[in-house]
Amino acid sequence: MKVVRRPARWFGEAPAEGCGAIGSKAAHLSRLAGVVRTPPGFYVRPLCRPGGGVPGVPVTTLRRMYDRLGDHCGRPDVPVAVSVSAVGAGRRRAYTFLNVQGEEALQTAAAECAAALPGPGAGGVVMVQRLVPATWTAVLRPAGASSAEGGAVEVRACWGLGEDLAADEDRFDSYLVSRRDLAVLERSVADKRVMTVADCGGTARAEVPVARRRRACLDDRQLRRVTRLTAAVYRQLGQPVELTVCCSEGRIHVLVCRSANGDGDGVRSRHDTSR
Repeated sequence: MKVVRRPARWFGEAPAEGCGAIGSKAAHLSRLAGVVRTPPGFYVRPLCRPGGGVPGVPVTTLRRMYDRLGDHCGRPDVPVAVSVSAVGAGRRRAYTFLNVQGEEALQTAAAECAAALPGPGAGGVVMVQRLVPATWTAVLRPAGASSAEGGAVEVRACWGLGEDLAADEDRFDSYLVSRRDLAVLERSVADKRVMTVADCGGTARAEVPVARRRRACLDDRQLRRVTRLTAAVYRQLGQPVELTVCCSEGRIHVLVCRSANGDGDGVRSRHDTSR
C-alpha cells in the first residue's frame, strides 16, 4: 500500500511509513503503537525554506495535533517530549526536549529539532510524545550476537527521566540478562545521588533520597519483564533494536525504539537532555 506523505501523522496510524522516510525511531514506534505500551503522540515533517535555508515546522499543523493530543490525554497544554528522528545522520545523541508545555514552548522546541535535521529531502521528522512521569528509565541493548529468544540483553537504568544514562558509569545501574532463561548474569548497582525530574515546564536536577541511592532501580521481576519486552519487540519488527523504557505507576512504557545496527536516527544536541 502506498503511504501518503502528509505533514503530520499519529503514531500507530496505518499504513506506517518506513525508516528511510522518517528514521527508525519514528517508524518503529509507529509499528509498535498498540502492540506494546507507548506514549500517545505524533510526528511532523519539517518545512522546506526558500533557497534551501534551515528547515522549519508547520506551525498550524503542530498546534492542531497538539490540541488533539491534549483532548486525548484529558488536559490542555499536556506535557510532552519533543525529539528528532533522522535518517542517515550517524549514531549520535538525539536532540530531545523533555516536559515541554504549551503551544509556544512546543513551537520553540520543535523548531530547534527541525533545524537539527539534515533537511526535508534527506528524510526525518520531529516527534512529539506525551511525557511519562518516570520512576526510573532504562536503556536495553542486545549484548553480542542476539535473537528474539537467544543471547543476552544489557540494561542500564537510573532514577527519574534518564539523563544520567548518557553519563559516566557511576551514575547508573547496569545488568546483563539472559534472553533464554531470564537469569541475571551480571549486576552492578551505582550510588545514584542525583536524578532528572520534571519541573516548571522543563527539567531540573534533584537529589535522590538517601534510602534509594544504593538501591537497584530494577528488581529481578522487572528485569524479566523488560527482557521479555525486548523479545516481543524483536519478533514484531524482525530485527534487533535498542529500547528506552520507563516505569510509571508500575507500568512499563516504550519511549524510544531505534535499530541496533545504528542506521543513523540521532543528531547531537547543543542543549537539552538525551534519552
